[in-house]
Amino acid sequence: MLSKHRKNIDLGGGFHINMSKSGVGYSWAISGVSYNEENRNKLKKNYRYNTNILAGEIVDINSANIKQFNDKEYQELIDKISRILRLNRLSNFLLLFIVLIIQPVFIIAPLIGILIKILIHIYGKIQLDYNMDEYTTKKYSKQSEAWLLLNKNKKIWQIIKYVKVINEKYNAGALRNIKRIPITISKKTPFYLIANIDTLQIKLKKEKLIFLPDKIIIIRGTKVGAINYKDIQVNVLSAKFIESRSVPKDSQIVGKTWQYVNKNGTRDRRFKYNRQLPVCLYGRIYLKSTNGLNVEMECSNYEIAKMFNHNLKF
Repeated sequence: MLSKHRKNIDLGGGFHINMSKSGVGYSWAISGVSYNEENRNKLKKNYRYNTNILAGEIVDINSANIKQFNDKEYQELIDKISRILRLNRLSNFLLLFIVLIIQPVFIIAPLIGILIKILIHIYGKIQLDYNMDEYTTKKYSKQSEAWLLLNKNKKIWQIIKYVKVINEKYNAGALRNIKRIPITISKKTPFYLIANIDTLQIKLKKEKLIFLPDKIIIIRGTKVGAINYKDIQVNVLSAKFIESRSVPKDSQIVGKTWQYVNKNGTRDRRFKYNRQLPVCLYGRIYLKSTNGLNVEMECSNYEIAKMFNHNLKF
């Protein structure tokens, strides 16, 4: 994703990023850089999945250590955001002492916390000013619309764990069991940024992704990293999912199976309580990068996932 970006930072020092269809250039410590975004998106069939983790070795789906995302191009921005987040966490901690305000000795702590919070919200903001040509403006707009389109799904999840199924017979024929949590995608600018463009956020279990025209900022607690778009790959697949919970209203049911199933797909009659389960066609989105970003998402409407994939190819 290409765009022009200038950043003036109150906390000391600024830099100017010029971005256009031909590339991106930085006017501070480094020379001009140019790159092209590569979205190697694929649409293909996947296998069926189940939601409940039962047994076996559980595998966490995590991204790499945040240090892997400390790109030198963005180091100044990374350091300043991290500093603001640490100060904000300190102010939140000090504000906890407000419950002890009946003791005079504890009055000073929440007052300091309030003062720090006021200062970082007034003077600790990082200004991002983007100058984008027509092509890059349209490209960023299409990308933003694509991600926001996913909100039209009745359900969006992050898959955080999985375990391979040893005996499919007792798992409705599923090849792996997964654990997932609901996530949100929002058009929102963090309190520590002032930008002349709309920014998007995806709030995941362990981190937050902030989408800017020239990069993705990854926030994990008070630690910060940045990922260049040329290092990111997005894959969209279909997934036949055996749904053991309520089926979202916008999901397509493509079949049915039994909780305990024979190899030929028929009901295993040895089990008295053997309910029939719907097989839903979901969309599966993989967001990965060469330096270790590893996010797996699922959405309830595969048609919306295909539209998302198409828009990202702009």
